[in-house]
Amino acid sequence: MSSSSERILCSDGNCVGTIHEKGYCSICGKPLDRIQNALQEYLKGLQETKMSKQESRKAITNAADVNLGRVIEAENDFGFRLLLQLAKQRPNKNVFISPFSVAIALAMTYNGAENTTKQAMAATLGLTGLNLQEINATNRILISMQKQFGPEIQLSIANSIWVREGIALAPEFIQRISDDYGGKIVNLNFSALDAAGTINKWVADKTNEKIKALVTQDMLNSPAILILINAIYFKGIWAQQFEQAKTTNRSFTFLDGTGRQCPMMAQLGVYKYYENSNIQAINMPYDDGQLSMYIFLPKQSSSIREFKTNLNTRNWRNWIPECRMRSGQIVLPRFKLEYGAGLKDALVALGMGIAFEAGANFQGMGAGQLWISDLVHKSFVEVNEKGTEAAAATRTGLLTGRPRPLEEKGFTMIVDHPFVAAICNNNSGAVLFAGFIMDPTLN
Repeated sequence: MSSSSERILCSDGNCVGTIHEKGYCSICGKPLDRIQNALQEYLKGLQETKMSKQESRKAITNAADVNLGRVIEAENDFGFRLLLQLAKQRPNKNVFISPFSVAIALAMTYNGAENTTKQAMAATLGLTGLNLQEINATNRILISMQKQFGPEIQLSIANSIWVREGIALAPEFIQRISDDYGGKIVNLNFSALDAAGTINKWVADKTNEKIKALVTQDMLNSPAILILINAIYFKGIWAQQFEQAKTTNRSFTFLDGTGRQCPMMAQLGVYKYYENSNIQAINMPYDDGQLSMYIFLPKQSSSIREFKTNLNTRNWRNWIPECRMRSGQIVLPRFKLEYGAGLKDALVALGMGIAFEAGANFQGMGAGQLWISDLVHKSFVEVNEKGTEAAAATRTGLLTGRPRPLEEKGFTMIVDHPFVAAICNNNSGAVLFAGFIMDPTLN
């Protein structure tokens, strides 16, 4: 791999992957002869369409200093590690999160961290060695890249900070949150009876009513100083929709060997598909293919437990480009689930414990001695014949490709036992949602 100043980036669409060691783009899998520098083209496009001249000039200036691929990989790696920690807490239950939502919420919080608190957060988030400008500029580009899709895709990301009335934040902190994260800053009387309802209404509006009760009045009645929130909502129509008439009940087998009838969608089609001795994987695109759901299914000779030991960014980086266009049959459960969890224990286990202690240092926020009281994440996902709808919100409270040639061999992939589902932006490589689906019959 060449140095970052000499990096060659993929030219397909807005993809920002770098050359893969096997000769393909690390994100979208394009062969080497189609690789060239696309980041400047992407930013020029922003200048022409989405950004003001001043904004795009700033983005282009920052682009030279932004290690885009490294920040994306760090956020994905953090998301996988967090997902695995949460799965340990509920080994036989469904776990579904938005790694992107959690990473953005913590990145906003990181903007106020200093000294050992900042070091611990950087280590946990995989951001050690990157300066704040690189992190914020990259996240700004990533957030911008989530807004440019076809008519059959809705993807919205919103950030906000709710500050107890009478508390003043540092102007520099407010500026960064506003400029780089599009964050809404609101002073709110936390003691008002409708304070929690005000915040929850904002979250519900941003997630199409899928996430409603993120904040409780008890949370606001505590010595809470401010609440940082990231909300993300997605709805996408399959590029190849399933025929509802072909959905039939089939048995889904759980880890203990028992089973239950579950509505299974079935379709013959052409998909990017990969398998090895342990797993089957399929890329199921939405609309124009810029976003996809990836399904990873352990083979009968393996298990979801074994797959968990192999879930990391290195393997992810290798698996995705190996998906090649093939015809075959996919049989997938129709499912709908809601998930909610406090992330404190998982983040402490990942090395961020100091941020939750009274000795934490968030002086960069300008509101005195602060520490994180808790971090709560809620998510929703529904997969059916038409497509997928998903939403998530994260609350941090502080206290005082184009297809390759079709291969001849067909495939059959029957998802009738625990599997992994992930919704990804194929342009940036960001993992927007991911989870272990252990029982699709549970709502």
